[in-house]
Amino acid sequence: MYKKLAAFMLCSFCFAFFAVSAETLVTETVSENGLFGFMPDTEANTSLAEESVCDYLHDAMLRFETRIDVSGYQITRADFGKYFRMTLAMYPDLYYVESTSYGIALNGNNVVIFAPKYVTTDHAEITAEVAKINAAMDEYLAGIDPYLSDSDKLLILHDRLVLWSSYDTTYTKYTARDILVDGTAVCQGYANAYYALAARLGITGGIVVSDEMNHAWNAFFVNDYWYHVDATWDDPVSDQVGRVSHKHFLKSNAAMTDSLKHTGFEPLTGDGDMYDNAFWNDVKAQIFPTTSAYFYLSKSQKAICRYSTYTSQTEVLYKLNHYWRSASGGAWVGAFSGLALRNGRLYFNLSNGLYSCDFEG
Repeated sequence: MYKKLAAFMLCSFCFAFFAVSAETLVTETVSENGLFGFMPDTEANTSLAEESVCDYLHDAMLRFETRIDVSGYQITRADFGKYFRMTLAMYPDLYYVESTSYGIALNGNNVVIFAPKYVTTDHAEITAEVAKINAAMDEYLAGIDPYLSDSDKLLILHDRLVLWSSYDTTYTKYTARDILVDGTAVCQGYANAYYALAARLGITGGIVVSDEMNHAWNAFFVNDYWYHVDATWDDPVSDQVGRVSHKHFLKSNAAMTDSLKHTGFEPLTGDGDMYDNAFWNDVKAQIFPTTSAYFYLSKSQKAICRYSTYTSQTEVLYKLNHYWRSASGGAWVGAFSGLALRNGRLYFNLSNGLYSCDFEG
């Protein structure tokens, strides 16, 4: 009797296993090169769960698995696309995963099997490409002081992203890999790369989309509030060496719609306005934050300035009252300089040479 019962249970287990394994796959289609947005839940448990799903999918796709069991996560069909997109955005090394479609098997309304598609499985090619992606990410993250605030870390990434990249006017490059390795992409590439880099620093972020504008940008959770950052619109087109705007850095819903003319997006829940009138609105070159001050080139004051985080006051370190020659032979006074920080000194250029000053000017 016990043998019959054991055999019956074994057969029942096998039937259940094969019923799931042989489940018919349904193809889910994502608009080719289409924009997508997602915002993580900032409740601690939910955020941890989302991170767990993304890590699990990432590890499985690194092994080129074709049928990935996701039944334990209880993800609905409607929600699964978010996790798929989050994973591809968080991990640029999955560039070889087809982003426009994938297969799923369902148990009721929950996804139990995920079947990704691979553009290539050439291990030698992928290994070489992933090495490039990881090297680029390491370069972007190099030298960022762990004691800086999240807003300052985001500022450094923002400036590097704009200065080291250019907008793709051929409209053929869409991924974080394109920004990181080739240095060019459209808005989706900027947003994905920024999201992935910030995630490496432990900063919670998301991607905001406006179908009306056919545009995507980032949102980041800083000091318990959400803020918009549009690195794409802060990058001049055509590209200008050393030029980076900060008009779209850490902005509220109201600032994005009123003065910055962004429309057709889902407003952030719990947005902040602390930085809407920040000093960097005036800055058109790279900003260098330290734990006590910011060093930057002021457009309005035509000077290298220091903004103290203790006093919230701006001090002029060096005035750039300098004549610059135009192509027509005329001249004008302006602050047309790059700025760099090396070994405790600020380096800048005038029309007749390269100069430097210390932190006291």
